[in-house]
Amino acid sequence: MKKRLFFCLMLIINTIVCMAQTMQKHTVKRGETLENIANMYGITVAELREANPNMGEYYYVGMVLNIPEKKETNTQVPATTTTNSEKRDVLVTNTTTKGTNTQLSPPKTLHIESEDGFLNEGRDYFFLIRPKDKYYGLLYGGLLSKFCYMAINAGYGFQKDNHSAGINFGIGWGSKYRFGPILLEGSLFPYVGGSSHDEADIEKEGKTKTKNEFSYGAQANIGIGYNIYRRKKDGGGTYLTIGYIMAAPKFKTDKMVKNGEWLVGLSTDF
Repeated sequence: MKKRLFFCLMLIINTIVCMAQTMQKHTVKRGETLENIANMYGITVAELREANPNMGEYYYVGMVLNIPEKKETNTQVPATTTTNSEKRDVLVTNTTTKGTNTQLSPPKTLHIESEDGFLNEGRDYFFLIRPKDKYYGLLYGGLLSKFCYMAINAGYGFQKDNHSAGINFGIGWGSKYRFGPILLEGSLFPYVGGSSHDEADIEKEGKTKTKNEFSYGAQANIGIGYNIYRRKKDGGGTYLTIGYIMAAPKFKTDKMVKNGEWLVGLSTDF
């Protein structure tokens, strides 16, 4: 009787240990490959794939893998390393098993969604709208680095007795921050350019003349976007963005907010 109880107890302990080994997990970290992970636990890539049938062709940073029980006859695969990237990588590795040898083809890298945080690149394509005085325009801008922004905008206004147009260029502080599907952005920079507008001609009563002049000042804009498209190939995304842009001609800030313009358009992070 004692022998039977001892045998059952050992069987239960052995079962628990096997289950614990079978249920061992590993979270994929940046720079890890299947070869790294298999080598870490003393198993083959084929065994690792067999234990994770839902993995399919791709795996990604943050994915939780099942680690099977180590076998004495497993084949070690030399570890390889990959360089860090600003984006999360999906590593594609084709394997073929013959006997006890595992043959690996060179891994390919497929970029998917980038990590949240400040972006190093991005472009803006906006319409400028100021309905009260029928002023409309276009703005193109982009990050030159993580915190440096360049913008070019042009606009045209047409009131009943006054037409105006302008174009300016500026470089200054600017940044984009992504949080999940949300993109926040803002910029502040000095600008230079040219403008023209109609004004009354004193010499010719009832007539107007066009006046061209050099323009300068400061400009600021803020915007918020929502992701509407994400490319699986390299992780690039497109966001539908709305915001507000304010200009201070000749650095006079008294009417900066009042004379601002709404902007709506597309922002990208690639």
